Amino acid sequence: QEGTSPVTVTVTVAADPDPERPTAINGEWVEEVEPGVFMTITVDATGQQVLKRVRFSRRKFNDGNAQGWWETNRVRIIRARGLKLQK
Repeated sequence: QEGTSPVTVTVTVAADPDPERPTAINGEWVEEVEPGVFMTITVDATGQQVLKRVRFSRRKFNDGNAQGWWETNRVRIIRARGLKLQK
């Protein structure tokens, strides 16, 4: 649409989160939505869950196939979880 800025979600390939560390920090948390796919979620002022970041395990993805996975699955994941995208 004209006059609207695109919404982006950071997609990175990184080490898996440490299972010993608490995942809820400052009102945000990390969920593994599929093996090797980790989403950082926060809640906005209206109580809506907002997708802040998507990270991929280095053990399961490289940069190219992580980006491809996200392009293929992002609409399904966002709709299934009822998430907003961070602006």
